[in-house]
Amino acid sequence: MAKQKRKVAMPAGIRNKMMAAVSMLLVSSIMMVSSTYAWFTLSTAPEVKNISTTVAGNGSLEIALMPTSGNLTEIKAGAGNSSESDGMSIVNANTSWGNIVQLSDASYGLNNINLLPAVLETTADGGINLTTPVYGEDGRIAQTSTAKAGLGTWDADAAKFVVNDQYGVRAIGLNEGTEFSTYGYVVDLAVRLNTANGTTAGKLLLQTDAVQRISGSVNTETMGGGSYMQFAAVQPGIDLKGLLDSIRVTFVQDYGKASGTPTVVGTACLDTTNIAEGKTELTSTDKIPLKLYTITTSTSTGEDGKTTTKTTKNESTDNTLIQALTKNAATQISAIVWLDGAALTNASVAASTLQSMAGTLNLQFATDVTLTPATNTALMNPLA
Repeated sequence: MAKQKRKVAMPAGIRNKMMAAVSMLLVSSIMMVSSTYAWFTLSTAPEVKNISTTVAGNGSLEIALMPTSGNLTEIKAGAGNSSESDGMSIVNANTSWGNIVQLSDASYGLNNINLLPAVLETTADGGINLTTPVYGEDGRIAQTSTAKAGLGTWDADAAKFVVNDQYGVRAIGLNEGTEFSTYGYVVDLAVRLNTANGTTAGKLLLQTDAVQRISGSVNTETMGGGSYMQFAAVQPGIDLKGLLDSIRVTFVQDYGKASGTPTVVGTACLDTTNIAEGKTELTSTDKIPLKLYTITTSTSTGEDGKTTTKTTKNESTDNTLIQALTKNAATQISAIVWLDGAALTNASVAASTLQSMAGTLNLQFATDVTLTPATNTALMNPLA
């Protein structure tokens, strides 16, 4: 038998009290929403408190390619690893402060430069340049010509070097009518150190051994290569050791500046200690270390009246290029790459072709200051 629903009559007093309570609940809800809306609308000075913050400053040695104008103040900041992955082209990244300069771009024209025998000369007025040689009977330089080599940059449209004194990467050679004959090249760099070693800024050193460009990094992409040359193409039958011993990288501070006197701060040569006499081949993986040397050239005249020039080089015990960088100030240092004709004989060059060998140069610098990098886990350890 189905149960019948029963209505329970609520006393009027209780019913009125419940209706009042429900009404108050609705009113309080409306007031809460209204007050919240008013807080966002009417506040003119919102505040964020108690956010934990750590600011880390790092000491670093930075490098850049000199802008074409030669104006150090035009070097841009913040290129970081100075590569295309940073969102800019290599050419633009090179003239920004970073930890690497890459000169593989075809616009620099380095693949079109031949090193021909020359002599590096300094003049009384502070000039530093290559002079072209005049050869004696023994194949060595007997004297240098009065025509000094000039500077040129690569013109991609004309597919040749043209006379131009812009900074950056420049061929050194002679402008012979429609042809610019190259003898060497110069790479204009800028370095900056933003920390000090005690009361003085740190030294700039030539780093021969490969080391990390970023202190404490385990990222293979930030691993430097050291200073060396590597050759992939060698013509057979040449005195390989003699040719390698004749290559020079001369570092000059303030090269080509209108104001200030350019100063040779060091000359690097290839360490051919492990190159056997008579060796005629190199593999593409052979890396020949580049070190600073003290070079002396002496000239003697034999009984037959012929002049003989002898070059002696001794490895330097100090790899310092600049004794003290000014803290937080950019300093220009240029690397002139050339072939010392005074140390070269005909046996060291190929007789039937212009190029005796071809390869690449790697330069790495360092400082004697202990640098503490800012923490950048993604860059220093991409697997972390």
